[in-house]
This record gives sequence, structure tokens and C-alpha cells, in this order.
Amino acid sequence: MPDTNGRIYFVLTPQGDRGPLDRSELIALLHSGEILPHDQVRNAFGRNLGKAEDVAAARPSRRLLHVAVEAAPTRPATTTVRTATPVLVPILIAAVVLLAAVAWVALSRPSAPGGATPAPPLPMAQVERATTPGPALPVAVPVPVPTVAASVPTPTVAAHIPAPTVASPMPVPPVAAPMPAAPSQSVPPTPPAPPALTTHSPAGPAATPSTSFGIEASTASSAGPLPAGWSVFDIGKPRPAPLPELTSEGAWQLAGAGLSLWGMEDQFRLVATTLDGDGDITVRCERFVGPLSDRSKFGVILRSDTTPVSPMVALVCSATGGSQYLVRTASAGQAVFATPGLQKMPVWLRLQRRGTQISPLSSTDGITWIAAGAPAEMPGAPPRLLAGVAICAQRNDPITAVVSHVTVTATR
Repeated sequence: MPDTNGRIYFVLTPQGDRGPLDRSELIALLHSGEILPHDQVRNAFGRNLGKAEDVAAARPSRRLLHVAVEAAPTRPATTTVRTATPVLVPILIAAVVLLAAVAWVALSRPSAPGGATPAPPLPMAQVERATTPGPALPVAVPVPVPTVAASVPTPTVAAHIPAPTVASPMPVPPVAAPMPAAPSQSVPPTPPAPPALTTHSPAGPAATPSTSFGIEASTASSAGPLPAGWSVFDIGKPRPAPLPELTSEGAWQLAGAGLSLWGMEDQFRLVATTLDGDGDITVRCERFVGPLSDRSKFGVILRSDTTPVSPMVALVCSATGGSQYLVRTASAGQAVFATPGLQKMPVWLRLQRRGTQISPLSSTDGITWIAAGAPAEMPGAPPRLLAGVAICAQRNDPITAVVSHVTVTATR
């Protein structure tokens, strides 16, 4: 349902995401109160467009205006012309005067003006050659250097030479200053991992975890005090956030920024290990810590790779107390979501893979599990998936959340 400009909008509201909408529907929902003026709007690619009132009025957001002002070209300074011109003019005038004097002497030498020393007489062979019809050669009349200085009065020559036109030098374009290096991030000392925070694999030789999954459109770093085999990935290059920490009760305290975990591409933090073949990823979502957005979310996720457009299935808790079940079945496809209405935190979440099917489950005690949505079919999912915890701030600044009882169990 595009508008006259071919745009499709998705609006993030406290009751859930609305869309796709065209501009006329967006304006109608604003007038009816179903969408608030400060609700954020994104396009079909998941890119943030600003507030709903700005998009409806076709005004760019203050963030876009700030970027446009920074990108405007700076008018180069013209002080170089004013300072360089007085220095060049005398030099150029002196050069022109000297050339004009030499030319004047060469032309006036045969007339032997008064006061000039006459040149020595020429041999007869040279005189005969000079009177023979043909082009006049200046070599027939040599001009000694001392005679030039004596025959050319400087004031007379300068009086007949117009002031030369001096070309202004080109201004030097400004050189962009180099970007300052990002401050280094200290990693806290590694305490021993508690027994509850472990990963499980079936009997037999353990597979070596891999942190390379196709084309890397993210940054990866150490998982700090978390168990071996876990890594931190900033999918879609969100703003940097602190590394994971362990709380006094042995839970995981995770931080992450990012603007999107839906649409056609994602931007969030992923703390994950690998799951080969069938298996489960289970997490107990405890709480949010500190300031956050009303659309901030965190929970379990299974993902094909670390690119922003990767196929994925996620079951997450939101800051408003609700939940979302998100599925993207193909690379760069549109993610769909549902709101299964899970209990408020703390709550247990699980994603269960069996072949190409991934099922979402929830529990209040970690013992009795119920379906949190319809199973998702992932026909193109590779044998090895990324399994872990996703945290998305839905804003530029990072947020913090706490999880516990994180387990990844392979069934074959």
C-alpha cells in the first residue's frame, strides 16, 4: 500500500508494530489517536525515519537534519588571494620591465641615440650580407650587454608599459581532520563460570566452536567471563556497548544497543555459541536494568549467520511486559512477528530445532512448557546455527538486561 511516492511505513506503538501503511493511512491513524505523534516510523528496509508526526507532515527528523548540516560543503577561505597578491605583483612587474627594456634596446640600437656608445665597425663581408635582399637577421647587429644598461633609461621604459594582470592563485581546499581513535574498552577479570551457565553437547568428541559464518557484516569480540565457545557479535554495527558481566548471583548481565530486530535487516547485539544439528536454546529472562526504550527487547534467538539480513527465529520479552515472536525465513526477507502474550518477567524462553522446523516454547518454572507460537519452517537453514541471547535497545544508546540458566543442548 504505497503512497504517491511509493513509500511503505511501519510504526512502532506501545501496543505493537503497525504496518505496512501508506502515508494517508498513517495520517488517519494519527488523527484517530491509534498512533501517537512521537511513535517511531521505519521504512520497509527497517531504517528509522523519525517520529510519526514528522513523517506525516513530510518533515525530516532532527537527526536527519543534523546529518545534512554536517555534510554541507564548507566555503573555502579567500584570505589566500589577499595575502599572496601584494607579494607577486612587484615580481611580475619587474620581470615585464626587464623584458620590455631588452626589446626596446634591440629595436632602437641601429638609430644610435644621443649619448650612446657606438658599436664597433662591422667587417665588409657582414655589411654586404646585411644589404643583400632577404629576411633581416638580428645576428647582423650584435648587442653587447654593457651597452644595454647604458642605452635604456629605466624611467622612460616604465612609463610606456601598462600594469600587468596578475592571476589570483587558487585557494587551497580545507583538509579534513582525521577521526579520533575510539577509546579502548577494558575487559573485567574473568571469574569462574557458575555451573548453571554452561553449554551442553551430546556424548562423543566435542566440536570446535566457530565464530565465522559467511559474510561478516558485524563486529565480533570476546564474551568476557562467559563460558568458552561464546562470543559477542554487534550485528549491523550498532553503537558500542560494555561487554557481558556476571552478577553476584551468577546471572549474565548483558548490554547492547541497536535500532531494529525486525523488518528486512537487523541491528542489535548477539551473545551466542553454535548449535550443530537438532537441539534447544533455553534462557530465563530476569529483568531490565536502568534506562531503556519502551520497545527495548531481549530473549532467545537462532540465526543462520552474522549478516544483518540473515534468516532467524527469535522469542523475546519487551520493556512493556509483552513479548514478540519474530521469524525471517529467507535472507533479506521481511520478518513477520506475533505477540503470544507471555507472562511477565521472570519467564523461561526456549527455541527447539528439529530438522527444518523451529518451535517457540515458554514456561513459568522451567519444567512445564507450552507453545508460544506456531512452528517456523526454515527450509534453507544450514546444519550449524548461531544459538544465543539477543538484546536490542531500539535506540542508539545501549541498554542492560539480566538472564540466567542459559543452556544450549544438542540432541544429535
